[in-house]
Amino acid sequence: MFIHIKHKKTAFISLLCVAQLLIGESPIPNAQGLRAQEEIADRIRGSLVAGSLGDAMGAPTEFVSSLSEIYQQFPNGIHSFADFQPKDIVPYTDDTALTLVTAEASMQGIQACVDYGIGGIDRFMGHLVRAYIKDMHAPDGWAKPSRAPGTGCLKNVRYLVSLGYEADNGDTWKAGLHELRDAAKTGKLAGGGCGAVMRAHPFGLLYRRYKNGEVMADFAAQHSLLTHGSLQSMASCAAMATGVAAAVQGKNVPDIIEGMIAAAARYDGITAVLLRNAVALAEKNKKLIEKYDYKKLPIALANGKSKLAQAEQENVHNPVFEKHLGWLAHDAIAATVYIFALYPDDIKRAIYLGVHTPGDSDSIASMAGALVGARVGYKKVEKSYSADIARLEGRERIMQLADKIIAF
Repeated sequence: MFIHIKHKKTAFISLLCVAQLLIGESPIPNAQGLRAQEEIADRIRGSLVAGSLGDAMGAPTEFVSSLSEIYQQFPNGIHSFADFQPKDIVPYTDDTALTLVTAEASMQGIQACVDYGIGGIDRFMGHLVRAYIKDMHAPDGWAKPSRAPGTGCLKNVRYLVSLGYEADNGDTWKAGLHELRDAAKTGKLAGGGCGAVMRAHPFGLLYRRYKNGEVMADFAAQHSLLTHGSLQSMASCAAMATGVAAAVQGKNVPDIIEGMIAAAARYDGITAVLLRNAVALAEKNKKLIEKYDYKKLPIALANGKSKLAQAEQENVHNPVFEKHLGWLAHDAIAATVYIFALYPDDIKRAIYLGVHTPGDSDSIASMAGALVGARVGYKKVEKSYSADIARLEGRERIMQLADKIIAF
């Protein structure tokens, strides 16, 4: 089995994952459940599209190291693509590129689990590895320099190539996976960057094929070992997948957040504490927002004005994001939970917060967009960003992928 050396206690969960795949059946909607299925489909589309929008919108601020510098470069802030690129298609970064590859390869990997039984989880990871390697070599893939690919993903996927992962035969898979487990044990793949968690939300979107979000969350955690083997990265991936799965199901905000914290705690207690603290900060800052009367912000956004938005960002949120810059997995998921706890039903404000951060802005905005988008659904995302969606790179591919996940 493909299990982290420090988490033998999760072995049963992984066995359970495969077992549930073998006995699971896709739900058959009846007349009573048809509306619920339509809502789930809308949320899946909302998550993929909003995550991609946040990524593309956060790219211009990713390497701007302070909030003051962001507002110097963009005096009105960034509310839409028009604020930094008045026309033409706006590209996404490696975050979305890897997310799309992960989603596509995961559907193939799920089928491998069914076809190969208990040994299928190794095949599942094999599909992901081959997909990452293939897309890395593609002219317009995730490793394209203009997408600003992370050093952790580049370094570790190249390391996987050296293990012979490009060959598609059983003997090579076994040898490669054996060395991969050793690499995680010795720390060669123990990176704690956000390169795995930023691509983890498709696991949550596919929860229906596994009967529950916890099963898919374990796959999300184990997939982290391919490029980022730290406990914090595994915990963050599990939390992200759990949150998205719960949001797609229409669960309430406290349950979504508690589920994310519990999922993180199964792998790393420190990450779980960070998430708990992020929620506490959000609750505290809600009172500050009310005190300073920032409740008029939606009007300011609608009118294209930034003074209220900038004031709230500087006085309330920036200290949080200076602490959780997002370059590390646990900081990225903490920043995401903070945004979600504040604005779970406001996709515009959620993405705005993520974009205007002094760290890994595109990853934070993408993850926040994916989580809030999974809650509010595509119709609300489209209402807020119709012009931007029309200019988003790969829009048709993203929508087609969402349809495949819905039908899967």
